[in-house]
Amino acid sequence: EMLNINVQTHKQGSRSIADALRISKLERPVEFSIRLGMIRISPHIYNTETDILYFVGHLRKFLR
Repeated sequence: EMLNINVQTHKQGSRSIADALRISKLERPVEFSIRLGMIRISPHIYNTETDILYFVGHLRKFLR
């Protein structure tokens, strides 16, 4: 069973990080959203487990 992943950022706003992710050149198209001030990614028809793991790895670059 896969769970939703929610990321709350403290140094930078989630919205600005999400905007940067959207304009970055992701090799895999991954659907995500902003919910309650957090970046949310969840498994569904558009996101596979591999997509989610890729997204989390890419997200780490923006959180450093």
